[in-house]
Order: sequence, then structure tokens, then C-alpha cells
Amino acid sequence: MKTDKEEFMTIKRVILEANAAEPICFLLTAYIEATRFYVRQNDGFERLMHLPLGGMDDIRARLDELKRLTCDPLLNENGIYNDMLDEATGLFSAAFNRLQFLAWEKQRQLAKIDAMLCQACG
Repeated sequence: MKTDKEEFMTIKRVILEANAAEPICFLLTAYIEATRFYVRQNDGFERLMHLPLGGMDDIRARLDELKRLTCDPLLNENGIYNDMLDEATGLFSAAFNRLQFLAWEKQRQLAKIDAMLCQACG
């Protein structure tokens, strides 16, 4: 019998299991869109939660800023942002790492094909 935790597919889990960049970017965009209502009232996050996403460099920059904000004692003094920071950092980190892996895997596959073509022509 499955527990409640096993039955739910979280956004982070889907991102970590995605086999292509498109669903990752879609889910990250959906997360940003969903949080935009809240962040409009909080300037600290507004610059991180704008659309559209600008690719890997943009995701990395947002992740770096989220990590910096997580360590900011003034921002977290009253703990208002802790849960949101943890959630956003986890999602951006998962997305960035999975996108990096998928890009590496694509390069590896292309190199394998290239090596086979070179052998066939050689």
C-alpha cells in the first residue's frame, strides 16, 4: 500500500525525472507565474520571479541570487521568506541541474554518433 507521500508527484520530482528541457522550462515558468501574485508585494523576490526565462544562464543567475538571499540575515530575520526561499531554491536548483545533465547527455550522444561515423568512414 502506498503512503500519501508516494502518491503525489511534486513539481521538483517531475523536473528531476524529465527527459527533455521543455517540460522543465514549462514547470519552472508555471511556478514563477503562480508565485508572481505573492512576490508583487515583496520587492526582494520580484526581480527573480519575472518572465520569460532566458535560458540556462538566466536560471543559474536566479539560482545564485536565491542562494544569496537564503544567507541574508536581514531578509530572514523574521522568517517570513524562509519557506518560499527554500522552495524556490530547491526548484531552481533541480531545474538547473537536470538541464545541465540533459545537455551533457545530448553532447555525449552526439559524440558517440560522431565516433561511429568516423569509424565507418575511416
